[in-house]
This record gives sequence, C-alpha cells and structure tokens, in this order.
Amino acid sequence: LSFKLKTKSKAKTIMHDKDYLNSMIQSSQQLNPAYGLLWWLNGKSHYKLPGTDQVFMGPLIPDVFPDMYCAVGAESQLLLVIPSEDLVIVRMGLESNNDLVPTSIITRISEIVQSMICYISTDEVNTLESIEIYPNPVHNDCAQINVGTNQQLSYSVHNSVGKLIERYDNSYLNEICLPDQAGIYYITISDNYNNRIVKKLVKF
Repeated sequence: LSFKLKTKSKAKTIMHDKDYLNSMIQSSQQLNPAYGLLWWLNGKSHYKLPGTDQVFMGPLIPDVFPDMYCAVGAESQLLLVIPSEDLVIVRMGLESNNDLVPTSIITRISEIVQSMICYISTDEVNTLESIEIYPNPVHNDCAQINVGTNQQLSYSVHNSVGKLIERYDNSYLNEICLPDQAGIYYITISDNYNNRIVKKLVKF
C-alpha cells in the first residue's frame, strides 16, 4: 500500500526515499525491461522470464492495465498495483504449478477486474444506475430485477473471489438466481454501447 500511496499514509511518512521507491517500479536494465527492483512491470516492449534466455515480444500481461506492476511470492502469492484504477489486489491462495512468474494467473485476475470496472457514458448513467435488484440482502435463491425500460442487457454474476457464476447475454432478464452458498456476489450489467455498472448483492 505504501507504493500506491506514494510513501505516505495520511499524515505519516512510510518511506522517505521517494527516488528509490520510483526506481523500483522502473526498468532496472535493458536486458529485461519488464523487471524493476523486485517488481515485475507491465506495458513494456518485451520481457524475459526466469530460467530462460528467450525474449518474449510485447507486454508481460497484454491487453490489460499497461501501468500495472506486480510483486510475486512463493506459491503464486501476488501483489498487484494498478495506479490508473486506484487498485491494490492481493492473492494469498496456493498454486500447484511451479511457475516463478505466474502470468496465466495474473492475466486471469486482471481480466476479471477489468470486466468489473464501470465505464459509463454520461448519457447512459441514469439508465443503468436506476436498475433495481431486490431484495438485497437475498434470503431465498433469486432476486428480482427492475430495469425500468424495455431494453436488452447483458448480466454476469461473480462471487467475492471473482469466479464467474453465471452469464446472460442480450436478455430481458427479470430475476437473477444465486448459488446456495451465502456470501457477496457482484452483478455486472452492460448495454449494447459497452456501458456497464456493477451492483453488489448479498445472500444470507
């Protein structure tokens, strides 16, 4: 978090050497521009992975968040920082493979996060924000959807760890049914103009 906050947390200075902090998230050499000082950097022209001399062209994680940088620990524990979206993401789960840089996991997490970010135009914001999902919290299996207009929308349901539970494309949906498991679910609603909004739904 000190990286995201640029060395400060409220009035307290966490790291005094700002130049060193900035150098950690810049290319440390030309041999592998995707590596800083203990941080992996997205958005560079090419990269190399540990244990191989092969040069891979393009960014470390293509098509998502070119400003993202990552710290990678044992068993694919991850710390992802995305300054453009004001996000810090932590993954503590274990991974069975032995990849020193688990690009497939980072890609999947990034794609899920990107799919849930709201990019809403001014003209459409009132239409999507006015959609009601009730009751919330949900005590039964299903929640009702009140769109308020006669338009087809797409819906995707993710659980609290980002796993896709269900997807409905171009639908006049009037209810969403959740799994039996209690928890927090995120409903991403999008229209045909790529506007989207995310609603949080709690199931008891």
